[in-house]
Amino acid sequence: MVPELEEVEGEVERVSEEGSGEESPAVEGVEVGGTDADERKEDAEERVGGAEERKGDTPSASAPITSPSSPLPSAGSALLPKASVVPPRSAVTGDPLAGLTWDQQSKMVQDVASWEFDIFDLHLRASYASLRLVMHAAIDALGLRSPLGLPLARVDACMTHVAKHYSDSVIGHASSNPYHTDIHAADVTQCCFHMLVSHTLFREGFTAREKFALLFGAAIHDFRHKGVSNAFLTNTQHQVAVLYNDRSVLENMSVAEAFHLMRRPEFNLTGEWARASLIKFRKLVVDVVLATDLAMHFDYAGRFKVKHSSLSWEEEGDRHLVMAIILKAADICHPAKPWELHKRWSARITEEFFRQGDRERELGLNVSPLCDRTAVKLPKSQLGFIGFLVKPMFEHLCDMLDTQQYLDYIESNEKEWQRQADEMEAAAAHEAERHSQAQDGNDGAETK
Repeated sequence: MVPELEEVEGEVERVSEEGSGEESPAVEGVEVGGTDADERKEDAEERVGGAEERKGDTPSASAPITSPSSPLPSAGSALLPKASVVPPRSAVTGDPLAGLTWDQQSKMVQDVASWEFDIFDLHLRASYASLRLVMHAAIDALGLRSPLGLPLARVDACMTHVAKHYSDSVIGHASSNPYHTDIHAADVTQCCFHMLVSHTLFREGFTAREKFALLFGAAIHDFRHKGVSNAFLTNTQHQVAVLYNDRSVLENMSVAEAFHLMRRPEFNLTGEWARASLIKFRKLVVDVVLATDLAMHFDYAGRFKVKHSSLSWEEEGDRHLVMAIILKAADICHPAKPWELHKRWSARITEEFFRQGDRERELGLNVSPLCDRTAVKLPKSQLGFIGFLVKPMFEHLCDMLDTQQYLDYIESNEKEWQRQADEMEAAAAHEAERHSQAQDGNDGAETK
């Protein structure tokens, strides 16, 4: 294992195992859809809500989390202690936040709008409740509850269920993923929230429904991820690949699983919306989640490169392109974070790749690029990832937002990886030279 992976080996081992738990009781009286008049009323409320937000102060991410109208059931378990090993999902009973007041929960995410927010620290304290805390704080800070009529008790219940079952269908011997977990979901949701709340262009440019669609898409974009790539699923003719005809397999599965979950009354977040609004919301979520398929990366990146300086916020299509770019950027943003966070995410995704490579070797398949633990060097792989995918996208995003914040971190991390790559090359060259000199000495001795 490369040295950088050894530093976080314990972290990878602490990734919680997904498991089943008792479901929340059903919520009675959920309506499936409303009338066209309801939709016109909803749209009007969205516009009023947006206008009030623009007139007032910038939404505060440190505002206390509001309590839902009806509290979630809990088995009374205390907050998980700060320990070296987090119990697997199947061993966790009740709510990790049971016994904490809403004010105490709010303080756990008081800095959630910060780009430097440490999602690992939150997860250590809140376990699988991290996703629901981030979502709840985002809804409050962006003022989405009232204009959308969001039932926060159901939002909390839905996010709790999603987090507990995020990677419970992993392929292979592992019980959970190192990277594609509820921690990643919470992190991507937090990054999208940061973008929405920190930049006036986004805060005022999107409707309330679009903001919620982006946040919900972020939360579920890798729901029930199998810990392998789309190519692996296609090459092994996995049933999910067959179901989705080898196209954006994991992305299609995740969004389908999420909307299937929302058909259950206790997780229905949009049941009282007008039918047309439901259809529009669903299309938005589907579109932004499918955009995260890296096979589509250069299509979206190319369109954004051309249009980012001439977007019309009155054009729905332009707004939805930007939504997709925000989610795509958040999904691959760890090179744009402080080094310590970036290093941990890099180690996790690399280990997940290696596990796929191990599985491919077991099955007699060709090992996929970046998946061979005997050959891949972490610094080199990260330099390629940053230069090929991350940096170009963030350059255009930063140009549109007139900020250097994200690029500063990218360039700093790029330099650190280059330093490590140079050191590894120098060490390899030194070892080769030493071996050559030893061989020459042996040849000379034989000649004599």
